[in-house]
Amino acid sequence: SLIIALVGFWLGEIPSGFGSNIIALIIGLPVIIAIILLLNMFIKQHLFINILAGFGLFAVLIIALSMGASSYQAAFNDCVTNGEKVRLALRDYFKNHQSYPQSLAALNMHLPGKLLLHQLIKPSILHYQVNDNGYLLHFDDNFISFESTESAAFEASK
Repeated sequence: SLIIALVGFWLGEIPSGFGSNIIALIIGLPVIIAIILLLNMFIKQHLFINILAGFGLFAVLIIALSMGASSYQAAFNDCVTNGEKVRLALRDYFKNHQSYPQSLAALNMHLPGKLLLHQLIKPSILHYQVNDNGYLLHFDDNFISFESTESAAFEASK
């Protein structure tokens, strides 16, 4: 059940709206049914007990997906609340160095938008790109996208 919980949480943190959750449920249900059948074959218990165990695993999957989605939503809200602090830090960095950093790590500050299980892949959902004119900061949740540049505060768009 720990593996199902971790996979569910991992998939829940993917910002694809409800789509990845539906895919996880469609894939997860046959896997759980297979686990029930294997349990019934190798552990001679009543089928009813194995079915209850399967429902328990399915509940774990649903709860984990929900918790993963909540984690992504918290990271998104953190960017909404604290994204402007990153813009101000970039402005101060530019004043001191006459250029923008190659990565946000050079700012030596808490960066908003951290996920729990996806930190190895991407440290934050706040994306930063340096360009010839300055930079672009952006983050989204597949429904609303926020973008900011060196000359414009964050603006939301669909």
